[in-house]
Amino acid sequence: MKRSVILAIVTLLLAACGSENAPVDNQVAVSDTELSANRGEVLSSIQVPNYTYIEVRTDGRIQWLAGNPVEVEDGEIITWDPAMVMQDFQSDALNRTFDEVVFVSAVHQGPDAAPTGTEMEPESP
Repeated sequence: MKRSVILAIVTLLLAACGSENAPVDNQVAVSDTELSANRGEVLSSIQVPNYTYIEVRTDGRIQWLAGNPVEVEDGEIITWDPAMVMQDFQSDALNRTFDEVVFVSAVHQGPDAAPTGTEMEPESP
């Protein structure tokens, strides 16, 4: 299963690299070096009751965030306030286990919306 997920992600990343389409509206093309531990590009999002799960490309890797409901668009740059990292998190709403999810206290939208003084790695429980 992990191999399939990794293969799908690599395929999507390769397809994105080969795309000649320009960013649309608030979508900003950024390199991994411009992203940090608490700043990333939205790859996808899933809305469930009381939560939004957000898949982001950040700091050279892909990770999942979860927090209060928020509307985000694929390609959008967001920042977040970390709260807690959960390993092997089982989402009953999605019937899915995440290897790791960062639960966040807030999501800030736009490349210049970085929270002040929170550019730190989230603490493990």
